[in-house]
Amino acid sequence: MITSRARTMRILLILSLTSLLVSIAMSQQVHALDRANVSVAAEATIEAIPDYINIGIEVTKTEKSPSKAKAEVDDIIAQVLTTLRQMNIDDSNVRASQISSNPDYSYENNKRKYVGERVTRNVNVKLYRLDQYSNLVDQILKLDITRYRQNGAGFDNIDEHRNKALVEALDRASAKANVIAKAIDRNIDKVYSVQEAGGSSPMPRMMMAEMASDGMNARKSKAPLEIKPQEIRASVNVIFLLK
Repeated sequence: MITSRARTMRILLILSLTSLLVSIAMSQQVHALDRANVSVAAEATIEAIPDYINIGIEVTKTEKSPSKAKAEVDDIIAQVLTTLRQMNIDDSNVRASQISSNPDYSYENNKRKYVGERVTRNVNVKLYRLDQYSNLVDQILKLDITRYRQNGAGFDNIDEHRNKALVEALDRASAKANVIAKAIDRNIDKVYSVQEAGGSSPMPRMMMAEMASDGMNARKSKAPLEIKPQEIRASVNVIFLLK
């Protein structure tokens, strides 16, 4: 049976060994940096066409009777979903939210007046066939929707694009370090440390008509869409040892 004293001695021994290992590691690190080195920062930006765009469709109705408002919203949402299926948009790329219901008020002479129950439901769509966009807008705006908006673009393989940008940033860091080393008549020995300085999400570069207006104004809108490549950036800080 291990006594309390023996247990304490084991803990002290483990702490001593840990402290020794940390000291050795720090000593090696300091020793490495005692050598001549060059520290460089580099950034790379790549462009890629997004795989899909996100589309939001909102339907809102206000009625004195909550059940009537809900029935109207359900009917329009059903028409929206039918339209999406007719365009062969997969159900897995369509998400219909839960219905929300809130009292609606107006104000007259600084007095609040109950108008009715406002019932809202949203449908979010991932559109992969970007050539369908204009036709989708035309079909959806024929329905009695409240609001239609384009919510940005996305990638299925965003990590692949980020890694590509990261590799390019590292290549630029290496090239920059070699230029510096050559200028001072030295050569690069090896990499001492690499730190990713942070990248960026795709930068939207999309041109389109505003489609978030309500009622008849939305139905009169045109929907030109030009999807441009999205920018994905990566930055690194690298320390190279010289020889």
